[in-house]
Amino acid sequence: MSAPTTVTIVDDCRIIKDSLAFAFSDARDMHLVDFADNGANALSMLEEQRPDIAIVDVLMPEMNRFEFAHRAIRLQPTLKVLFFSDLCSVAYLEHAKRIGAAGWIPKRSCDELVTAIRTIATSTEFYTTVLNQPKILIPILSAPRLDAEGKGALTEREKDVLRLWTSGLEVKEIAQSLVISGNTVEAHRCHIIRKTGTRSLASLTKLALALDLIPL
Repeated sequence: MSAPTTVTIVDDCRIIKDSLAFAFSDARDMHLVDFADNGANALSMLEEQRPDIAIVDVLMPEMNRFEFAHRAIRLQPTLKVLFFSDLCSVAYLEHAKRIGAAGWIPKRSCDELVTAIRTIATSTEFYTTVLNQPKILIPILSAPRLDAEGKGALTEREKDVLRLWTSGLEVKEIAQSLVISGNTVEAHRCHIIRKTGTRSLASLTKLALALDLIPL
């Protein structure tokens, strides 16, 4: 019998971790090796555990989700990254593929996770589940609209706030990162919402991708 596929979970939600651990309990061909609640801890763990697959929550704190995947794959080229999140869009999927992620499925498809892991373990991708669920994609396909000034409508500071905001940081964390007050962050977020005409995090993330604010 071949060795089981080793899997690690990068997610800050304990309920999700417990649910996935239960989902793996009957899967004899895979072994859950460890958990990590943020990108920095996960990178350290990857060096020690060297798992085959990392299941990653797209909104994990502390590090840009795509930045983590890019760094993790560079650290361990054989690693398969599977994004596991209900927050998805065409832009997200395209970006995930560009950085070499092996797949993306929504959290509501927990029962398909084992299938996804078995699929990508054989060197194939698993994006089908997401792409076949238009009810998830349709509400967030359209990009937010800037005013007549186009891309220049956002100031450099607003772009900084947008980058950190769409990376999953809270107001306090953004304020600490940019060395400004929480009230100033809120003001910038209000300006961004007014200029783009949306407060949808998914749509704003698509804009951040279009403006190259999310690093590869």
